[in-house]
Amino acid sequence: MSLLILNAFLLTILVLLINNKKSRNNGFLFSVIFVVLLYLHSCIDPNTMEDLPRYCDSFRQWANMALEDILVTYRKTEYAFLILNWFVSLFTDNFGMFLLVESFIMMLCYYIWCFKYSPYIMLSLLLMLLLTFNQSIFVLRQHLAIAITLLSYPYILNRKMMPYLCICGLAFFMHHSSIVWLPVYFFYYLKSRKKTIVLLVGLTFLVSYSVGHVGMLNEDLDLGYDSYITGNKVGTSNLVEFFINIAIFAMYIFALKQKALDEGLYKLLTILLLLSVVGAFLGTSISTLTRLLLYYKVAVILAIPVTILHLKSNFVKVLYVSICLLIFAYVTFWGSTSIYYIRMSYLDPSDVFVLVSVFSYFLISYIYKKIKVYDYK
Repeated sequence: MSLLILNAFLLTILVLLINNKKSRNNGFLFSVIFVVLLYLHSCIDPNTMEDLPRYCDSFRQWANMALEDILVTYRKTEYAFLILNWFVSLFTDNFGMFLLVESFIMMLCYYIWCFKYSPYIMLSLLLMLLLTFNQSIFVLRQHLAIAITLLSYPYILNRKMMPYLCICGLAFFMHHSSIVWLPVYFFYYLKSRKKTIVLLVGLTFLVSYSVGHVGMLNEDLDLGYDSYITGNKVGTSNLVEFFINIAIFAMYIFALKQKALDEGLYKLLTILLLLSVVGAFLGTSISTLTRLLLYYKVAVILAIPVTILHLKSNFVKVLYVSICLLIFAYVTFWGSTSIYYIRMSYLDPSDVFVLVSVFSYFLISYIYKKIKVYDYK
């Protein structure tokens, strides 16, 4: 069964479950959905998916490395991702098991984040499925780094710099592009609203300009990011991204009004959405920038639920969510990236997957019951 059919089936289930905040009582369903997503993300025939054969070859190469040899690969390979490969290889030479571990870590990060901060968990899971899930199947390193940065939210909001920097460091050594997440903490604690906006725009312009010249840096430092730079998705790709981002940002500001810059999650989401808008505008002809903006754009998974939480009209809520889901579904399933999934096929789940699924079910149920939910009052 193809990825599109499976995702469409899951989308149908999630849409039927999205009704109101009572969805927070559906702990059983969250656990089941986690297991389904874990299957969709890990039980893939790597020979039928873009980039996975290369990851598979690297897994086998690193499995044969001594630990001391890993230490001399700092210029081409992110340490954390390499060590994760090496650690899994101590137990198995099956690349499918690595995909299972990687998928479990990524999905767990998203679930913890949504459980804690989303007022409409089902909607956030659906948005995650549409915005990041499919690409994360073959863009392993960066999406794992993105998922790790989500764990830094409480440390930003509670002004705990050291845990925040540790998470940034782990994400950086998973994928170097996560360096763009580092300034977020400092943006959040700028006291002047005017200075915050000016600095955000200025720094985003600088980053956008720098990305336009990243080819020289890649060649000089032998970073191995050629595929990020030589892709042919330029021109209108980021322009469409810009219009989507600015529409979501405008609706967010319209719904929250002055609350958008109140201390707490609202202000953090405002900063991230603004970075996405400015970055997409300044980099409309730079396809590489879209990948960097993912660290900020993932905030949409929370921003849309927060937006409808503050909209008064039920009709406007339904209309807004419907339009967002239709646009994201079109981009995901019929956009330019859909060609990557044409040959994709799934393998039968292994015995290990069944055991991990049972463990995941009970773990998600436990986290759901114990996690401290963010107070929106």
